[in-house]
Amino acid sequence: VRPPSGRLVTMPYLPLLNDTKVQSFIADGYLSLPSSLPASDHKHLHRSLETWFTDHDNPGNDISEHVPELDRLFTDPVLMGALTSLLGPSYLLHRHRHCHNHPPGARAQNRHKDYPIGGNVRDHHPRSVLILYYPHDVTEDMGPTAIQPGSQYLMSEPADLPELNLCCDAGTFVIAHYEIWHRATETRAPTPAIW
Repeated sequence: VRPPSGRLVTMPYLPLLNDTKVQSFIADGYLSLPSSLPASDHKHLHRSLETWFTDHDNPGNDISEHVPELDRLFTDPVLMGALTSLLGPSYLLHRHRHCHNHPPGARAQNRHKDYPIGGNVRDHHPRSVLILYYPHDVTEDMGPTAIQPGSQYLMSEPADLPELNLCCDAGTFVIAHYEIWHRATETRAPTPAIW
């Protein structure tokens, strides 16, 4: 790419997903990937989020305005390569950036699909994905997000599919098909969990 100045701009190397991972995403509706950012970045992001939630309510879609260093996540080559592999090289990032702050005693949600982006049009092709980022380790007692692998192709809640709690190490991205059935589980931990 040559900008007006004539200087050559190089694009970063993107580690694309292999066929096995793409096939797994198509079948199961999710992928779990470790970030390439250093552990210190995840600790810093976790501290920044904890600081925000100490004095403020959840800002909904506007968490990036209050913790702008979160935007660095979208430059992680691992995430960029996975999104390019699943959505194509011209994918767009939606402004929705909701942070889940699960205080002790938070109740479980009912299983649901998120409201479709762009109106009530459901599409089973992977044109939209959910990106969950975990700045700290998430264990079973922290009320992790639970998904039903393979449920992205079903319009009605599948009672017979097992749930998978997304327990992750710090610095993990989970990319899920936008249509996957999911819910927050009950928080039993004595400290809040943030992702």
